[in-house]
Amino acid sequence: MANVKRRMTPIPPFGPVTSVRLLSTCPLCRLMFDITYLSNDDLQSIRDPESADEGHLALVPGWTLVHLDSDQNTWPKKEWGPHAICLYTAVTRARSRWQPQIGVHAGLDAIAVVDVEENGAVGTPILGVKKVDPRTPKYHMIKEWLRRCDALHHITCRPLVSEGLKKIKLVDVETRQIVMYPSDGCDYVALSYVWGGVVQPSYKLGDVLPTIPATLEDAMVVTRHLGKRYLWADSLCIDQGDEAEKNMQIPLMSAIYTGSWATIFNVAGQSAQGGLPRVGALDGVIPQLSCEIGGKLLLSLMPPLRAQLSESLWNTRAWTFQEGLLSPRRLFFTNHQVYFECNLGQCCESIDDSRSAFHLLSDEEREVTSRNALHSPNALVFSDPDEEFDGGVLRDPFRPIFTSKKQGISESFRIWKYNQLVHSYTERKMTMDTDALNAFSAILTRFQETHYEGGFVHGLPVEDLPMALLWIHDDEVEPCRRDSFPSWSWTVWEGAVMGAADACVRGTTNQLRDVQKQYLPPLRVWKAGDDGPPELVYDYSPVLENHGTREDEVNEEDTGGEDAVITEDEASTPPQCDGEAFSTRRLGFLGRH
Repeated sequence: MANVKRRMTPIPPFGPVTSVRLLSTCPLCRLMFDITYLSNDDLQSIRDPESADEGHLALVPGWTLVHLDSDQNTWPKKEWGPHAICLYTAVTRARSRWQPQIGVHAGLDAIAVVDVEENGAVGTPILGVKKVDPRTPKYHMIKEWLRRCDALHHITCRPLVSEGLKKIKLVDVETRQIVMYPSDGCDYVALSYVWGGVVQPSYKLGDVLPTIPATLEDAMVVTRHLGKRYLWADSLCIDQGDEAEKNMQIPLMSAIYTGSWATIFNVAGQSAQGGLPRVGALDGVIPQLSCEIGGKLLLSLMPPLRAQLSESLWNTRAWTFQEGLLSPRRLFFTNHQVYFECNLGQCCESIDDSRSAFHLLSDEEREVTSRNALHSPNALVFSDPDEEFDGGVLRDPFRPIFTSKKQGISESFRIWKYNQLVHSYTERKMTMDTDALNAFSAILTRFQETHYEGGFVHGLPVEDLPMALLWIHDDEVEPCRRDSFPSWSWTVWEGAVMGAADACVRGTTNQLRDVQKQYLPPLRVWKAGDDGPPELVYDYSPVLENHGTREDEVNEEDTGGEDAVITEDEASTPPQCDGEAFSTRRLGFLGRH
């Protein structure tokens, strides 16, 4: 495919989007209307501000494989056989002298023709559309997704079993009893959901569960259908009335979610009482759109997972971010259907992937295809040079498909990855301000295991502290201060933050990074302990060649606010480096409790 030149074929539109007439008596018109949604902002973005011309409605063909995940680095290959094509409703932007090309604003849904063969005969298109039962999930299909991932993705998706799991409790879904994680290990299913203000009682080891909120009951039902015996849910497996137990369990969040065999996500839920769609309740279920034309049945593929998450309450909550990111296998229950995503692929009930060669690739085979896509001259996806992650919506950023053998990239890329995750996390909301660091702790744990062995100070990586201190708020954010955190950490401020150093760090080598570090301010940081003197956790003194000394530039009154500390010895005795004396300034931030 690397040598194939793709041509964009002009698509004749139906007419201006706000005035085109769709007949209620036409099945195709009705289906197009149902799968097209444009907000007022969308309509403004496709209008030419000079002429007031507007975009036109059109039908655009596309692969169903791409509908599954538009960011993955793979297109159907000829040797894989014929692949199914779907039709999107789209809106072309108005032509103007500033934009002579026609752009496409893709819709949220697509339609495709159902194959005559029930299971797809040889020669029929792969990844064809399937009927979705509005009354119950296809458990046999879900189990096949998980079985296939178990068999093929032993590196990227294998649960990470750690010693910390021996400290957690689980729900035995057969007996409804709270038990300890078995000493010989086990597969367990985790649950991620929105509490929604529902007050839940506390449970202790050995308790047998009474009637519990619908989402938790339904999660137990799904766990049994998947053939597993144990479920982990925070409200059931952590005694909510025991502060000591909560403080012990929060540092284990990374171990819990990375160690789960699969995680259930209630994307549709507004609270713990909402239940999982099509498991225990049918309220709010959105049936699959369909119509028949000329004896052919057309079905909607339903909105892709990315669109489902973007509109959900679940996607706005702080705690759910690390739960979704670190789980190796994810089952998303929405009002439309169930979606599955692991670290290498994505599936859904409305698309038949049973004969898809793409979904049958192993870790090693996906590494080859990803490397080829990355180095293809026609590559459309920007990938970092150190680690390759094949698209996805919420795939683990610490388990890449492959890592580069090139030296000097990893250290530069880690601060960019850190800043991106902090930005995504701080866009979300939390009920308790004191959870600002707790709800991100699992991600920091994974960072410490993979990139930052030196650890963190109030959420900032010690090894990249000068760069990490350069965070700023988005322009549209009105920051609101929280208590219990120092002012120099992003944890103290409510509102999305971004790393100011991103553009300078992304993709640089260590050689260039060494040059950049010469211009960083000298910095010394202490961490306040419970007893005894503060602990020195960071000490950096750059060599500034050809820039003279810094001593004359130091303003004696600028000692850095409430957390700044400067000692007489450090101020008066310049350190030596490579036989050349230079003066420096060292500030220490005393962490608060």
